[in-house]
Amino acid sequence: MDLSKEQDRKEFLKHVEVIKPRKVDLTKPMAIIYNPTSGKRRDIRPIIKQRLDAASIPFEILESKKAFDTFAIPHEFDIDKYSVLVAVGGDGSFHEVVNGMLQRKDGKRIPVGFLPNGSANDTNISFGVTNIDQALDFLVKRESIRIDAVSYTHLAGDSQMTL
Repeated sequence: MDLSKEQDRKEFLKHVEVIKPRKVDLTKPMAIIYNPTSGKRRDIRPIIKQRLDAASIPFEILESKKAFDTFAIPHEFDIDKYSVLVAVGGDGSFHEVVNGMLQRKDGKRIPVGFLPNGSANDTNISFGVTNIDQALDFLVKRESIRIDAVSYTHLAGDSQMTL
């Protein structure tokens, strides 16, 4: 199959589901959970501030101070104050932020974004995003897509995890 050919593209599209991004309402600020100890500990706050200010996107940086803050902040904060939840860090930070929100007792959810600042950044790479500028491009476009989350309980204990 040669996707540069119109006929092949049409045939290909018959067999896949096209994911259509949705616009995110940013009438409230983004909550940016920033993990300063992730990865190479590069301070990317000035880059984030410059891009979001230039796009007139309101945001608040909520910096983690200790272990598991990246879980506790989205688990306990006033989610109604924000339009989007953004994790800044590595794959572990992203995992904790998502789990913190999904395990909220009130069940409230908002869209989640991720700005890579870890060592491997496999989560972003799996979406084709290889650097901070590409990730910020997606935030500035105000688009989101749905992805599945799977929850399981570890058989050897009572801990619950979300993938």
